[in-house]
Amino acid sequence: MFDSFFQHSLTSFMTIFPILNPIGVAFIVNSYLASLEDQERNYCIKRLVYNSLLLCIVSLVFGQVILMVFHLSIPIVQVGGGILICRTALNLLNDKNTAQKSDTTLGLEPSIRTQLFYPLTFPIIVDAGTISVIFALAASSYSKQVVSTVENFAAILVGIVLCCALFYIFTYSAFNITKKIGKSGANVINKMCAFFTFCVGLNVIYDGILSLIKTYGS
Repeated sequence: MFDSFFQHSLTSFMTIFPILNPIGVAFIVNSYLASLEDQERNYCIKRLVYNSLLLCIVSLVFGQVILMVFHLSIPIVQVGGGILICRTALNLLNDKNTAQKSDTTLGLEPSIRTQLFYPLTFPIIVDAGTISVIFALAASSYSKQVVSTVENFAAILVGIVLCCALFYIFTYSAFNITKKIGKSGANVINKMCAFFTFCVGLNVIYDGILSLIKTYGS
């Protein structure tokens, strides 16, 4: 029983990890937070991890209900989310000052604070691809036995928690790396990550369109 739970957790982690991409996302998020004071940046990172974990859990538990209530399909979520990812990436590519400077000692600037959920948590950290994968994992985890269903969902949750924990670690590492290579080097990394994010958005749109063609074209 434990071996089965461990394997399911590992499978869920390996499925979510490349889609969530905590390593690449960490550098993108760092472009927003690099110029903040240590205390402010730590608060932001913890809040982003909390938001990401909460969004993933909501997608896991209520994914099917959300799709039914709004009459949505996973391909539609992919296409819409992919467009948001591309839009966010273009803003990062066109912004000459991707990292916003905090001028106050009383807390975070409103401009930073209002971006913690959108676009940072969604769709940069947890994008439509991640949500659709979680939807798919949840759909395949239902069983006639309630205990088995709960165990399957718990295993997926373990995979989600591990990915969010790695994002937390990599975000701190990204700040130290960009600090050592200087502003110009950090800006190059940020622009490269923004470009890759744009490509990810295009890929999510492409996958969504293919799924729509397979579903409604036959």
